[in-house]
Amino acid sequence: MSMLALGFARRVDLAFGWANFSSSTSGLDAAVRRMFVEGTEGRRVEHATVRELSTPGEQPPELETFLTPEPGSGEFEGRLKAFLALPELLQTLLGRTVSPKGEGVILLTNVDAVSADAAKRTLGLPSLHETLHREGVTLLVTYRGTPPGSLCNVFDEVFQVEHLGPSWPDALLAATRSALFPGLRAPRRLRECWPVLGLLPELIPT
Repeated sequence: MSMLALGFARRVDLAFGWANFSSSTSGLDAAVRRMFVEGTEGRRVEHATVRELSTPGEQPPELETFLTPEPGSGEFEGRLKAFLALPELLQTLLGRTVSPKGEGVILLTNVDAVSADAAKRTLGLPSLHETLHREGVTLLVTYRGTPPGSLCNVFDEVFQVEHLGPSWPDALLAATRSALFPGLRAPRRLRECWPVLGLLPELIPT
C-alpha cells in the first residue's frame, strides 16, 4: 500500500512532501522508507503526531487586524485564512513543498496509527479538501484496515489493497471510489494495474 502511494505521489510530483504516523505496529519497512526518504529532503516528518494533525483553535483577533483588507485584496485574505485553518502538519509540509506555481503533493502514511475520530475531525473535513483543491495541492493518504466512511467520502479516489503474500506487486488492488479508473473496480494484481495507473515503471520490480 505504501509503494502504491509512493507511485501516485511521484506520478504527480517527484518532489513531494511526506509525513508518517508511526506506532508500534505501523512503521514502514526499512527498504520502503529509503525510497520515501529519497527526494524528500527537508520535506518530511517521519514521526508525526495526532497533535500536529489537529486543526487550530479560533484565530486570534490580532489576525483580523493583520488581514484588514485593502481594495482588491479580498481573495488573498480568504486564501490566507483558509491556510491558517489547516492542521499544523499540513501547513508545515505545504510551506516546504508547494512550488511557486502553487502546486504540490502531500503524502500521509499510516494515518490509522491515530484514532479514527482524530482522522475524521481533520482529514474528514470537506473545507480542508476544498482549500487544498483550490490551491492545486494533491493529498494522498494510506490507512491500514477499514477507514471510517465519512473519511473516504471526502476523497476523489479511494483504492483498497489486499496483500496475499510477501511480494507487494502481487497484492490485489480494487478502486472502491474512482472516476479516473472505473475499469479497476474489480480486484486485479497490483503489477497489472501499475501501467494502467500511469505509475513510474522503475518503482516496481520485474
